[in-house]
Amino acid sequence: MRGASQEGWSVPVNRCLTTICSSCDDDVLHNATTEDCKVNALGKVQSVLHWRRLFILYDNTTESGLDSLIDQLSIRTQSISYQLLNISHWYRNITKLLSTDAAYTDPMRRIILFCGETCISRVLAMVTSLSPHESRPGYLQHFSMWVMVTGVSARHRLNTTTLANVLLVEAPCSEQSQNAAYTLMYSAMGRRWENVDLSEGSVLSQEHVLFPNRKNGFNGRKLLLGTMPWYTFVERVPDGSYRGYCIDVLKEVSRLLNFTYTFIEPADGEWGNNVGTTWTGLVGQLQRKEVDMIVAPIISDYFREEVADFGQPAIYYEYTDILYFLEQSSHLTSISFPLQPLVIVCLLVSVVVVAMLLLLMEKTLVRGTNADSSLSSCVMCVIFTGGAILRQGASSLPQSISGRILTSSWWMFSIVIMAVYCGNIVSMLTSSKATRPFSTLAELLQNTEYTFGVLGGSTTVMQLSSTSDPILQSFWSKVKIFNQSDQDVLSSKNDVHISKVMREKYAFLAGRSDRPSDAGCNLTFLGREIYPITYHIGFVEGSNLKPLVDYSLSEMTSQGLLGRLKTQWGLDTPQQCQLSVRRKTFSMFDFYLPLYIVGSGVGVSWLVLILEFMYSRLKCSWNILKA
Repeated sequence: MRGASQEGWSVPVNRCLTTICSSCDDDVLHNATTEDCKVNALGKVQSVLHWRRLFILYDNTTESGLDSLIDQLSIRTQSISYQLLNISHWYRNITKLLSTDAAYTDPMRRIILFCGETCISRVLAMVTSLSPHESRPGYLQHFSMWVMVTGVSARHRLNTTTLANVLLVEAPCSEQSQNAAYTLMYSAMGRRWENVDLSEGSVLSQEHVLFPNRKNGFNGRKLLLGTMPWYTFVERVPDGSYRGYCIDVLKEVSRLLNFTYTFIEPADGEWGNNVGTTWTGLVGQLQRKEVDMIVAPIISDYFREEVADFGQPAIYYEYTDILYFLEQSSHLTSISFPLQPLVIVCLLVSVVVVAMLLLLMEKTLVRGTNADSSLSSCVMCVIFTGGAILRQGASSLPQSISGRILTSSWWMFSIVIMAVYCGNIVSMLTSSKATRPFSTLAELLQNTEYTFGVLGGSTTVMQLSSTSDPILQSFWSKVKIFNQSDQDVLSSKNDVHISKVMREKYAFLAGRSDRPSDAGCNLTFLGREIYPITYHIGFVEGSNLKPLVDYSLSEMTSQGLLGRLKTQWGLDTPQQCQLSVRRKTFSMFDFYLPLYIVGSGVGVSWLVLILEFMYSRLKCSWNILKA
């Protein structure tokens, strides 16, 4: 009962048979292990492993025993799915077939090597010597489990392979002998065989028993990783190493999967731009298979997913927004800030109107009596009502009852007005006052004083260039116009854009996490969610590393570790500042206008004093001459 045959593979047949199995026919004659012994031994292994999906590699010498082998496997485990591969014809495509077969999505390739000892030795040697640049075959050495049957003591000739998970079963054809199973372990002295138990008794797969290296992940293998410095996520330190949120996530993943790593940055300093059929930056590294994976805040989108894979779940998600600098308003006019100009005009008119009413009451009701009112002149009434607004008392009061009622109501009005004014003036002098130059993206486009830009070589550039939103289309058109005179508006360096925002009237389309926490409250966002973005770990397309890293990230998420790392690096809450309550130290600049008023008053009073002195001297001289 055969399963899928080698004809099911869409790969050209290679007719060179002599490289691996030129002496495979001799194995049957010289090997102490017969075909029936191999089949029985493999059946016993299957009763422990319970593999349901596997590859069976065979050669011409063992092809006749395939039916018996498949029967044994099916009896031990129901509903198995397998692929048959005659390595006498297909040996050059073994790695390609095992690493790209779409029907087998499990990253751990389960392989039964059903051939003689010489064939086994040469297949293992071939897999060990594969070039690390050919379809990333290094994964095959760590993401596969191999089972083979040999004669007694053959294991000592097969301990040079670099495959991480190898199970060798010795099957002597003797009724008194038992099958002995060995797995190839790592040790300080190199690889060595250790005996493992083939005892049955569980309906569950005992892979962790027969392949103990699996719990050790990559067994310290060094991976080549691509990265790019980005504020908070990846930061380069003076000693050449890296720190940040992404690095802490990587440290935990490497601990779980037991691998080491070294970093390489893209020579062009870009994140990934599509140039014809090739890509630049980090995405280009994945497309050319120069690195094993990308650990950086790289964004996944439809275009990039055509040439690379991205991990799930995302390590961080946020929205893009407009980052700009809030200009501080001058305190030269801060005395009048709490009151609008219309309110000030109304107050001045009220002072005059109340003064006239008070004068009318005093002249009308006091006339004809012996009472003497000091508020019998227009000037004195204006001074009286104006002094009440300024919370100043008076040496005399109105003599009429109606005048006193009017004065009482005016004083209560003055108390309320001055309380509101004083409270606001104190608040405004002790906090920063900033004015928003625009409140929407449309207003930014209409603002002729501001320029704006985006991160060059990023997915935002591709999103803007293909958007159907008319406002975003206009935004991108202006960015290209600005780029003609200032190429920094499309710089791929975040620091360049932040510096321009701080120094110039410049707005930057950036992620919420791109705002430096030490930049001050005046560096703020518009508050509009323009594009949702998610940051992922990137992988070579079809990488077998991805499922394991995805599983590690899922475990970290369920345990709350990702959330704690986000909190540690300040990524769990948006960076906000309350400008209205931020206190600051007084400076002389805050008192310029009050000082001007006092100085002006002193100057005017001296001028009046001089004029009064000259008037009195002239009047005295006139009186002398007249006498």
